[in-house]
Amino acid sequence: MTWTFCASQAAINKAGANANATIVASGAALAEYCNQAEGAINSTITDVSLIDDYATLNAETKGILTQACSSWIGIKIVNYDADSIGRNTATLRLNVLRDEYMLAMAELKNKNTQDFIKNS
Repeated sequence: MTWTFCASQAAINKAGANANATIVASGAALAEYCNQAEGAINSTITDVSLIDDYATLNAETKGILTQACSSWIGIKIVNYDADSIGRNTATLRLNVLRDEYMLAMAELKNKNTQDFIKNS
C-alpha cells in the first residue's frame, strides 16, 4: 500500500525481521497507523498542509516525511507483538525508530526547514 508520506513496505522494513505477520499483513491496521502518523507530522507545521501540498514538495522534504512516517508505523508494528522478535531486540529497534522519528520531527519543526518547505 502507498499512502501520502510513505509506502507500507518502508514501515515494514523498519520494523525488521520477525515482526508479527498478522499486523504486517493487516492493511486496515497499517492504514490506521499511517493516518495517526500523517496527522501528527502534518500538525507540526500549522500554516502548511503537507498532505495537500505533497505533490509540490521537493525530494528532500519528502525524504524527511518518509523517515518520520515509516518510523512511527515501524514503532507501532514492533509494539504490536514485541515478543515475536524478542524483548531485547524490540527495545533496540524501538530506540532506533524513536530516534529516527524524533530527528525527522525536529527537522520539520526547524524554522529554516519550514521556510525551505514553504518556498519549494
